[in-house]
Amino acid sequence: MEVSSVHGVGVQHVLCGPSPISSVSILSATPWRSTRAKNSHLCCATTLVKERHTETPNNGSGISKRHSKQYLARQSAILEVQESSDLDSALTRLGGSLKVQDLNAIIRHFGILKRWHDLSQLFEWMQQNGKISASSYSSYIKFMGKSLNPVKALEIYNNIQDASIKKNVHICNSVLGSLIRSGKFDGSFKLFHQMKQDGLTPDAVTYSTTELMVLNLNQGGNSMIK
Repeated sequence: MEVSSVHGVGVQHVLCGPSPISSVSILSATPWRSTRAKNSHLCCATTLVKERHTETPNNGSGISKRHSKQYLARQSAILEVQESSDLDSALTRLGGSLKVQDLNAIIRHFGILKRWHDLSQLFEWMQQNGKISASSYSSYIKFMGKSLNPVKALEIYNNIQDASIKKNVHICNSVLGSLIRSGKFDGSFKLFHQMKQDGLTPDAVTYSTTELMVLNLNQGGNSMIK
């Protein structure tokens, strides 16, 4: 492995082996803590749905007059799913009426409350029902990192079959952040190189993250990212 220089938030000329990176090789490189991932067989060829962040023009009250009943019904369904003690039943009844951005809002709600089981159950339902977007992946992987479950985060990333989604900078940043937060500095560095080979165009967050990788690798990888 060779790193020529680090300037500000930039990392230049990262050179590693060209072989594909697997979950096992990454996580065994710099063991930090034992994390057991739940067995999950997710659909690899999931159809991604492009999110629509805008409603139809409103009537000045903040809610579209034409779709006010539909909008209010969706808000009610979101709240019911969030508060349900039986998530599977709630999704069966209400999931069809919810849009991708509604489900992403529920993902963030579960993640903020650290409801990891419900978070994973919802994400799997979204995959199985084709109601998923790049934002869904990014949020889910980020929260898996916060739960110190890098195995699951990496598994989800490796199962993405759409090349354009896999090199999405927000998803890549979430995966790298998940590994770093768990102390997997060497693994994250190797994965970053593989991501660049696969077409990732890094942004400022990516370079800031890789700078942390280099600093911790130079220190022996013994410090944790708070």
